[in-house]
Amino acid sequence: MQGDTLLGGLVLDRFDQPWFHCRFSPTPAWEPVRPTVEAWTRAVEHSDGDDHELTAALEAVDALRLSLVPAPHSGPIHDFLLHVEGDEARFRS
Repeated sequence: MQGDTLLGGLVLDRFDQPWFHCRFSPTPAWEPVRPTVEAWTRAVEHSDGDDHELTAALEAVDALRLSLVPAPHSGPIHDFLLHVEGDEARFRS
């Protein structure tokens, strides 16, 4: 979620502590935030120890103010890491 906007759904495939591995089904609202989240994922996956790149990518994702809502009528999770590549996602909180 971004505010009241649903960006997509996550369906748990497996849990590999501390990461939850999911299938990701984006909504059309995902498109504007997709490049920022994908840049963060690339920075983490392919970092050459460039802390500046990682910090900038994380700050950009944090600025999106995303949240996870695990179930209807439950409180949102604001403190988490999310990686999305196509229809695969993983997160940890």
